[in-house]
Amino acid sequence: MVLAAAATAGVLGLAASAHAAPPPASAYGRFPGVAAAAISPDGRRVGILSGQDDKRFVSIATIDEPNVPVVPLGAGEGLSLAWSGNDHLLLRTAFWFSPRPKEMHRFERHISITPDGKIATRLLENETYSQHFYNQPIMAAPQDGAGKIVLRGGANGGNEGTVMALWRVDPATGLGETIAKGDATTRHFSVDAAGSARVRHDYDSNRITSVEAIHLSRPGQGAALWTRFWSTKLGGRERYLGYSGPEDAVYLFLETGEIVRKRTSDGATEVVDRPSPDTSPDMLWDIGTAAPLAIVTWGATTTYKWLDPEVGAIHASLGKIFKDKEVSLLDWSDDRNRVIFNVESRTAPDAVYLYDRNRKEVSLLGEDYPELKGAPIAQGRWLSFKARDGKDIQAYLTLPPGAGPGSRPPLVVMAGEGPGVETRASFDYMVQFLASRGYAVLQPYHRGLWGFGDDFYEAGFGEWGGKMQTDLLDAVAAVAGEVDARRPCIVGHDFGGYTALTAIALQPDAWRCAASMGGLSDLGLMMSKRRWFYDYESLALERLRERMGGTGKTKLSGASPARFAGKVGGPVLLIHGDQDTEVDPEQSKVMADALKSAGKPVEHIVMKDEAHYFSRGTNRVQMLEALETFLAQSYPAS
Repeated sequence: MVLAAAATAGVLGLAASAHAAPPPASAYGRFPGVAAAAISPDGRRVGILSGQDDKRFVSIATIDEPNVPVVPLGAGEGLSLAWSGNDHLLLRTAFWFSPRPKEMHRFERHISITPDGKIATRLLENETYSQHFYNQPIMAAPQDGAGKIVLRGGANGGNEGTVMALWRVDPATGLGETIAKGDATTRHFSVDAAGSARVRHDYDSNRITSVEAIHLSRPGQGAALWTRFWSTKLGGRERYLGYSGPEDAVYLFLETGEIVRKRTSDGATEVVDRPSPDTSPDMLWDIGTAAPLAIVTWGATTTYKWLDPEVGAIHASLGKIFKDKEVSLLDWSDDRNRVIFNVESRTAPDAVYLYDRNRKEVSLLGEDYPELKGAPIAQGRWLSFKARDGKDIQAYLTLPPGAGPGSRPPLVVMAGEGPGVETRASFDYMVQFLASRGYAVLQPYHRGLWGFGDDFYEAGFGEWGGKMQTDLLDAVAAVAGEVDARRPCIVGHDFGGYTALTAIALQPDAWRCAASMGGLSDLGLMMSKRRWFYDYESLALERLRERMGGTGKTKLSGASPARFAGKVGGPVLLIHGDQDTEVDPEQSKVMADALKSAGKPVEHIVMKDEAHYFSRGTNRVQMLEALETFLAQSYPAS
């Protein structure tokens, strides 16, 4: 098999020689070598998203042919790729819009690219009501010969304003037609293999009824006729998992902990799985066929129960090749003879491959961190311990490369990214960077994180600033015998940044220093902004109130580190992107101002043209270098 070199320029064949000194920050902070990859339905072409910062590009390689068109993206933020038929590759990209000072909005849209590397159009660009939606995800890519796809966008809801809708879109022109319309309470749609709307998922935010419901459109009724098929309590454990077109059934996760298949014809249910209660189940779907592929359970390890035997057999075969690593299938041709997949582990950079079943060949498409090839990689292990209230907690401890018995390296605690975020066995560039600098890194999976079952997730409700924080102290105590755990430093991104700031503010004697990247500091400020921006009674705010355990003034103030700046027990590093639309950059500024007023040491770095997830390599490198300098001054490894 031949994939022309230009398709993976700067991705394949890069190797780094062995380093006597640890690799530079740029080797860890670079944008991943393959950000996304997709294969056309006929299996002939592979699209790859790659490049760095303002030199990102999409390449389209035709297998066994030399010509490889490259589409430069400049500074555009490419996010993912998907094929619409064999003639259009869809690039999901992001851009920012600022209608007024100090107000930033991030929008995601799809650009259609032809196989010869020409940009055809942007989808739904001229649809007025769809422009109100921050993203327009692909709901279905039916391979029906017409090449049209189904996007979720907006439509005129009359007195209800703009409402969620489904659009069938021509990727050649970007024009579409509305095929289904929701109302003010609609939050999701599901479609069949032909792209017809079958399920509408609504919520009722009325505090008396508090209901989530799915409504079913039966064949022949038309998109405007819906019948309530199933409902459950808003915010409860039960949830809708998806619609299966081939079976004409919905999959549900019930209060009993069972996953069931519920037929639309007569409502009969069949139990298909009973996941372990200490895991969090989800499902994989094929958007081309509207068919379920597997039940996935996240936890310390990821397990699959394959509902599609053919795909399961492919996954099993690749798992035997890449033992002790996690294989994730990303995309495949219609005949499933060519498959793009990702290989990941905590102890090796992720890599993307192409598998050809007929030729029995596996070809490397690219590695995320090619400059780390040959460099020492830190090893780690899972550990379990009891929290002070008896709760079972898990953590992952990574030791510096070459750390021998009794070495007791200084400890950095890496706080989890947030409630509802699952664990994954992937390579963590920041953990590996810190380990390469001589630090042991402990990642405690405190209560409230998703991946260890509903009970564990719900145990975090109302514990912001409470047991979520003491779980971290119990994790440190659990590793005190093998690392230097005396007043460690705590580092985190997103909710982990909030956790780090809360730790050093509410438990100042336990922590030496704290670093927050894109973290919260004032919960009251956050809620006031969200009420103004999203509407007070939105579903997102309802869920957020539930997780926080209420939004009264006392509750919010008592769990806001900016309100306790005077008690902070060590130096603080704050890093925030100026285009962060997930956590307002004002959150870091408020904390910095409070610390300065209290006479506490603080460094506040605002990164230009950066969003929440530090997607620009230059900014990632700057962040790592700033963190290294901060730790060297506050908590030197040697």
